Amino acid sequence: MRPRVTGRTVAGRRGSPVFRGAAARGKAPPPPFGGGGCPFKSARARAPARPLAAAPRACGSNDREAWRNGFAYRRRMTHFRCLPMDTPSAQRFRATRLDDRGGPAHSRIVDGTGFPCRHCLKLGAIGEEMLLVSWDLPLPQGPYWTPSPVFLHARDCEATVVQDALPETVTANMIVSLRHYDAEGMCLYDLGMVSAGDAALAPLRERLADPRVAYVNIHTARPGCWLTRVEKLP
Repeated sequence: MRPRVTGRTVAGRRGSPVFRGAAARGKAPPPPFGGGGCPFKSARARAPARPLAAAPRACGSNDREAWRNGFAYRRRMTHFRCLPMDTPSAQRFRATRLDDRGGPAHSRIVDGTGFPCRHCLKLGAIGEEMLLVSWDLPLPQGPYWTPSPVFLHARDCEATVVQDALPETVTANMIVSLRHYDAEGMCLYDLGMVSAGDAALAPLRERLADPRVAYVNIHTARPGCWLTRVEKLP
């Protein structure tokens, strides 16, 4: 609260009418600025202390430990790499023009967006020939194993590994799905999410720091086509 101003004199200041009147009546003059010297300091001193944010309710030591670990893994920077289709599979599709279901590889000429090569992890250029095949994904094995339709260049291209970033085959997608698996190939449902491709890096890093995660498969969210496998680096 600011000091009260009366005309050109501040009430409570020595020599002011209030101060002289109080002295004449034999009473103690009012302390300047509420007794604290600075009105703002006094207001702060009188204000109740703001309570600290409470930790989530914990029923036992295990709950408290899980809470600490949760914040700890979010602070750590996790390094990773994005892996392409293996080269032997790419060479087999090009040589035989058959996919893993025994069906013919479909030839497509790039005439716009939507032709991501899973071997070089780059988008097909206008006029390039791409092959569309069904590929048996190497991971996960077990109940969550699945084949996936994928594009790859009909020509030879170099297998590309992208480290600590997402390839353009992911970032160019409007919406992608992140599927997280543990070391036994079990899907971690609580971590699964969808995101715009160019916004997926931050949530991916956060989830890779979870000690349960062994790898992540990134798919297109609508048709569900595999784009890349993300592995943590030591």
